[in-house]
Amino acid sequence: MDYRKLIQFGKSSYVVSVPSFWIKKHGLNKGDTLHFSENGNNELVINTFKKEEKKESKNIVIDTNKKNNLRVRRELISAYLNGYNNIKLSGKNVEEYSKDVKNIVNDLMMGFEIIEKNKDYFIIQDFLDLNSVSIKDNLRKMDIATRLIFSELKSIHNPPVYNTILGYEGDINKHMFLTIKFVREVLTEPNLAKSLNLDQKKILESWQISHHVERIADKLNNLAIEIKKLDKESKLCKDVFELYSKIENYYLDVMKSYYNNDINLAYVLSNERDQLLEVFKKLNDGESSLGIYFLLKELVSSIHKIVRRTYS
Repeated sequence: MDYRKLIQFGKSSYVVSVPSFWIKKHGLNKGDTLHFSENGNNELVINTFKKEEKKESKNIVIDTNKKNNLRVRRELISAYLNGYNNIKLSGKNVEEYSKDVKNIVNDLMMGFEIIEKNKDYFIIQDFLDLNSVSIKDNLRKMDIATRLIFSELKSIHNPPVYNTILGYEGDINKHMFLTIKFVREVLTEPNLAKSLNLDQKKILESWQISHHVERIADKLNNLAIEIKKLDKESKLCKDVFELYSKIENYYLDVMKSYYNNDINLAYVLSNERDQLLEVFKKLNDGESSLGIYFLLKELVSSIHKIVRRTYS
């Protein structure tokens, strides 16, 4: 470990010398720019800041021979998440996957397009500039879609509503996949993180919150299926919706505490979780309500994880 003393420079600035071996190691010269950032541990991190070279394209070929639709789907999504820019699906039976591949690209692979297709192969290319992606904006879009699901679910006994919910959940999944892709990229490409002014703490926090929001949307989808089975006029259905409204307000308050970094509100909301769980016990009055009871409990648990992340 090396120690250096601060030298005052003018009236408001300070200078510290940098070890010459580090300068030589990174090929730096007088006038080059250095990047400074705090890591949250009382440490100042210095990085070289060089003009980013054009990134080499990552290509992959997925052989579809003797593979079912599910296997091809998994390999295609894996290639997207792992940063491949050009994906070629090739095989004697590749045309069998035409509809599925088109749906995957449109529904889950943000920024990708099928640019060439024939009986022997598909070529899918990435047109997304990750420098233009905002992980905060992505989370906001997921949050808005989740709020819409909360609202639509109140009319779940109206048949078309469930398809609307599925549409919103599809949007959330698409943004969640983009978040995963983005996080993996910035964690392996320090220059990208620097250019976007992101540190690892911010990146991982955004990924965690996005994951919790996506889980909440999943629970709402499952809850919609169960509530649809209930008699709309039954006491159980009315009790479920009364509690559901409280959970919806809980979610809105939780997201408000997160966006505003309101630690005091987060502590209050953490206690409110326990009050909601007490109400659940009254709802759990038999086998007919058991599935809904557990879904509501898991829903509140997922929302509470956002509260805990806000104050911790």
